[in-house]
Amino acid sequence: MGHRWVNGTLGMSPSSVSMQCDPFGHSPSLPIILTQSGYGCLYIGRSGQDQNLPLIFWWISPVDNSTKVLTYNLGYWEGDFLRDVEDPSSVKDRLLNLVDALEGRTRSTTLLLLVGADFVDFSNTLTQLADRWNGEYLGETGVGLVVGTPEEFFDRVVSHELDKIPSLAVDINPLWQGFYGTRPQGRASERLSEYYLTTFDKYLPILRYLDSDLRGKIEEADELRWLASMNHHHDTITGTSPDSTWLSSEWPRFEEVEDGTRSLFEGVIETITEFAAGNGSYQIVVFNPLSHNRSETVCALVEVPATWNSIGVVDGDENLPTQILSETDNGHTKNVSLAFYARDIPSIGYRTFTLINGTSPPMWNGASISLRGDFVVLNNNVINLTLNLGERGTIDSLTDFRSGHQVLGRGSGEITYYEDLGGAYSMRITRVLNRMSEFRVSRVDVLQSGPLVAAIRLVIVEGDVTFNETYTIYADSPFVDVSLQVKALPDTTLTVELRPSFNASRFINHVPFGVVERPMDENFWPISYWASLEGGDHGVAVFDFGEQGFRAGGGGGENEDILEFMLVRDGSGAVAPEGGFTFSDPDFHDLEYRICPYSSDWKNARVWMSAYDYDFPLVARFTSHGRSTLPPSFSSFSSEGGEIIDLIPLESNPDKFLIITANYDGVLKINSAMALESIYSCFVDGRPIEGIEDLNSTFEVNGVKSLEAYEVVLGKPEFVDAISDGYVIPAFVSPGR
Repeated sequence: MGHRWVNGTLGMSPSSVSMQCDPFGHSPSLPIILTQSGYGCLYIGRSGQDQNLPLIFWWISPVDNSTKVLTYNLGYWEGDFLRDVEDPSSVKDRLLNLVDALEGRTRSTTLLLLVGADFVDFSNTLTQLADRWNGEYLGETGVGLVVGTPEEFFDRVVSHELDKIPSLAVDINPLWQGFYGTRPQGRASERLSEYYLTTFDKYLPILRYLDSDLRGKIEEADELRWLASMNHHHDTITGTSPDSTWLSSEWPRFEEVEDGTRSLFEGVIETITEFAAGNGSYQIVVFNPLSHNRSETVCALVEVPATWNSIGVVDGDENLPTQILSETDNGHTKNVSLAFYARDIPSIGYRTFTLINGTSPPMWNGASISLRGDFVVLNNNVINLTLNLGERGTIDSLTDFRSGHQVLGRGSGEITYYEDLGGAYSMRITRVLNRMSEFRVSRVDVLQSGPLVAAIRLVIVEGDVTFNETYTIYADSPFVDVSLQVKALPDTTLTVELRPSFNASRFINHVPFGVVERPMDENFWPISYWASLEGGDHGVAVFDFGEQGFRAGGGGGENEDILEFMLVRDGSGAVAPEGGFTFSDPDFHDLEYRICPYSSDWKNARVWMSAYDYDFPLVARFTSHGRSTLPPSFSSFSSEGGEIIDLIPLESNPDKFLIITANYDGVLKINSAMALESIYSCFVDGRPIEGIEDLNSTFEVNGVKSLEAYEVVLGKPEFVDAISDGYVIPAFVSPGR
């Protein structure tokens, strides 16, 4: 897209050098993305704290050591003193001092100085400066000035000095740690918008046969996708702008994207629900936006006659376990919040269930909750979670019955307030203000007692500080969901700690398009979807929803095997010695995360797939006015050994999609219920787009990297021709008529 814009707008070929002049950090998978996109060279203007990197080096991705990029590492501001200068004598001493300093970082005889900084005009004096310098000082100093481009610089290095360039497999983070916990509501909103927008994209192949306004919706999605990309500017997604900018521009844009993508999401879900459900019956349609089949507990809001004394959910001829979460009697009808076990929901598809006035069968491995003195026990025969009310409601133990081992020990879940003297960018936590030692549990509310959902809410107070914690488990599930309503105090960073019961030796982080092992030290590190601690055959992962800064060990407690992560921070002090300026965050935040114990290692346990399940949940919709037009169950795409993370419509053509996949197993097999008229693979890793000849509805690619893309042209889905089965698909039907 960027190349097309450069060609079309500027009328020139795009640069072969990638530029990261002013980043707030560097993903360790960046060399993978650049290599697969055809870039062999990289300029970076900032590097990680306390990392004494060479001036120029081969940057090997620690995620995949087969990918590397030739990298030049120098602050983008270092050469700006040469801008708007014609007299070389005025910069002689400074330039020579800089050359002397840089010679200690490289064996190369060629240096690259960028001229320019934020918000400056182009300089028209560089050529005159170079000519005069070379005339007056080249012979004397042996230093010459050449006005050129980054491409010319890297061409010279490649042609003459490759034997002098070292290779490093390095994770160039952390840079400024403070923003990992700054204004987390922006990252949570972005994650929610991603769920809404990608789910909308994935259901377009079905929706295109039902909605006459499809092209308008695709254009609206494109506009929202563009607006969402603006939210990834480093001052926005990190939340590190001044208060006035955040409140007037950045946060309203997050809200606009979230509201717009939610509207698209709701529209496609409601439309398919209407056509998949039967008329005159009470039905729930459950949607699965991921490319593997799933069976999970789901919740739905339903409306049934007030005369019903119980509610059952039927799948074919079989009753499924249900649980009434809440209900309101409206006279002739009642509104019910219902949980039930939705089984075998097809990948990127849906399944229809029927409500009846009847009882439901018991649930195997049902969830339960019990209070025993100062202890609260949540159990589902898969895991056992014990909370200690006498120790501020922290986790006393988490046992995984599948492995027979305790996973988390006493004190897990403890919230810590650190004094933080940093600013919007950087964090300087100097001391612990409170480790909840003075906090107490003031109230315990049992929200749900099973058998499908068991949940308890703790109200915790100390002085003027009050916050809520909710722990939830589900039948037949190894996960613990935690939600918090908390706020930071002035000039503090708020964190939560988990303490594994095993000896942890590996700190694993998910990063964009990859997984990397990071050191167990005092630094916080940025993650994407999850982080975990592993030791021996045990592991415990945290799936985040907006929380980004994680560290392992170095927490200062008695047990150094700690997984600690930031919740929120405030930097409203009058002075911000690190980070440039202050920012305020006095509001309460609703934050969520999931604890996932597992055996073996993250890859064999398929932790990354479980993290996708958390971030892309099943969604259930109720209706009593269906049309029975679509099949009651349908899957458009499925994947074996990988995950289809997005299907993006191309060029406003509802029959042409870009499939983007994530994969950690090396072989990707995609099955489609659509007739695939053509498939082209795969341009992200630099190979040309080539047609796949086998156009039955399955294709398989070997040697898949963690990021792949395919351009797919779709034909009609199988159900279009299933007239004999009683399904009639109109060419276009307007919703609501």
